[in-house]
Amino acid sequence: MAGFRKAKAEQAAIKMGIYGPPGSGKTFTTLLLAEGLAKASGKRIAYVDTERGTDFYCKAAPRPVHPEPFDFDALYTKSITEIMSSVRSLSPDEYGVIVIDSITHVWESCIAAYNGGKTSAGTIPMHAWGRIKKPYKDLMSFLLSSPMHVVMCGRQGVEYATNEDTDELKAVGYKMKAEGETPYEPHILIRMEAIKPKRSNELATIVAYAEKDRTGVLAGRSIIAPDYDSLCAPL
Repeated sequence: MAGFRKAKAEQAAIKMGIYGPPGSGKTFTTLLLAEGLAKASGKRIAYVDTERGTDFYCKAAPRPVHPEPFDFDALYTKSITEIMSSVRSLSPDEYGVIVIDSITHVWESCIAAYNGGKTSAGTIPMHAWGRIKKPYKDLMSFLLSSPMHVVMCGRQGVEYATNEDTDELKAVGYKMKAEGETPYEPHILIRMEAIKPKRSNELATIVAYAEKDRTGVLAGRSIIAPDYDSLCAPL
């Protein structure tokens, strides 16, 4: 029977979640991170694009940062069945990074696939959620145990809590829009924000907030204009 043994670092791949509102720089930042990780490993990027958000990034453009095209292999789908089949077929010898953008759409596709009975209120019954979550959990388990780096992008939602005095719901913060356990799964969780400039002719400032970091390297930090050197290289 296996017992306790001296702890040692055995995880070599970064598992990161990134979320934020529209225009906060999620996709562009993710491509910067993925490119750096791919170059460091000498391998390619497998990018699952559920909303064709990468279309303009595979072309050269007069961007202030990274005007040259990004080089990656893309899969355009929201189908969790197709995503699971495709990422399982990836060879770690060829691919070093998997990107899911967005994990919000993947979770929504799992819910949309449910065609069973509804409650009298028109909602999905509690007993059906286990079956709905299974393919999503299987995908998450594969990604977290993969020897490849993984970056999961998600949309931003509002987190609510009940006010003890009034018994009313109130907004208490932000959360990644996905299955409830998703933000707890990756090693690193980043929330993106675009801070509007004071002057109309200035660019917004992109900031990455490290909400969770199991390594302790980025914990509590706010990183302006995040890229591979500031987010991934220190890890």
